[in-house]
Amino acid sequence: MKRLHARNALFLVLGLVLALALASSSTGGDQAKVPKLKKGGTLTIALAEDPDRLDPTLARTFVGRIVFANFCEKLYDINAKLQIVPQLAAALPRFSPNGTSATIRLRTGVRFNDGTRFDAQAVKTSLDRHRTLTGSVRASELSQVTQVTVVGPRTIRLTLSEPFAPLVAQLADRAGMIMSPTQLAKLGDGFGTNPVCVGPFSFVSRTAGDRIELRKSPVYYDAKRVHLNGVVFRIMTEGTVRAQNLRSRDVQVAERLPSTELRGVRNDKGLLLRKSLSIGYQGITINIANKNG
Repeated sequence: MKRLHARNALFLVLGLVLALALASSSTGGDQAKVPKLKKGGTLTIALAEDPDRLDPTLARTFVGRIVFANFCEKLYDINAKLQIVPQLAAALPRFSPNGTSATIRLRTGVRFNDGTRFDAQAVKTSLDRHRTLTGSVRASELSQVTQVTVVGPRTIRLTLSEPFAPLVAQLADRAGMIMSPTQLAKLGDGFGTNPVCVGPFSFVSRTAGDRIELRKSPVYYDAKRVHLNGVVFRIMTEGTVRAQNLRSRDVQVAERLPSTELRGVRNDKGLLLRKSLSIGYQGITINIANKNG
């Protein structure tokens, strides 16, 4: 793939990224000219860490979000203005007057990447799994949800133990990712070895510590906006290695470059340096109940 293929497809390729450098056409630095969009090719992205399980219910890592963004859509998303917007949902939830139930309408004409239909029952299956699966990292995020009810083929209702302001924000992250019930039934707790969701790309393979490969989904509901044939994530834990592979054009995007490498990237006329803010937090977590881990 020529390096200029991927520029306008990044909105479907990268989720939360701290800083990235994208191979460009002819002029370098922060002022590089945006090349004309071309279709096809495979985008190769260098990740700073190896994601943990590619299972939305069990996943914990930051870089996992970057990979999930390409093949596992959520009920809601966060746009560039930090506004929560519908993704697999058709609209923002309608809350009851007392705030203890939320009714969500769903998109129509959507299929999972295995070709099966996306509907309210599929959403219930995923949300119930997030809530109840042993070891679920999402259970605490949805702890106020006491019941998920299928109201109709395209509508679900969440019953809450009390009003819960962060609910929609939680559904805009991994707690809102919806998995193929067919694949869940087939693989169970092993879903992360061959995950199937709704997304512009579908999972192909993973080599632990080395790479994750995705290919363009033929059944994605917004396929006309997907210009790449595939995406490959390569695991490169050393910042200097990511920068070297970027400068040698072995990768087209490097996620999180160390400050010591910025000058070399900025001086390369074939590269474009992009600075991007991301949502994040700092905190200290103290285990006060489960002393045995």
